[in-house]
Amino acid sequence: AANADRLLVMNGGKVEYFDVPAAVFSHADRLGEIGLGLPQTSRVIMRLRELGYALPADVFTVSEAKRLLIPFLRRAGDKDA
Repeated sequence: AANADRLLVMNGGKVEYFDVPAAVFSHADRLGEIGLGLPQTSRVIMRLRELGYALPADVFTVSEAKRLLIPFLRRAGDKDA
């Protein structure tokens, strides 16, 4: 997905999504419902969102997650000090 311009997701012979990867992976819940495996990064972000963290739903690459999470973890570490 990180190397694709667009992704096509089909479900029951019908097009479910045809869009850029970030837009497709922003529907992580639905992708899981129809039986597609999600990138581990998407699963981590999805879980953090479920826990109430304000993160965008379209994160699916490690580099994007790193860009978002490292500053967040630094701020959390400052609070513990």
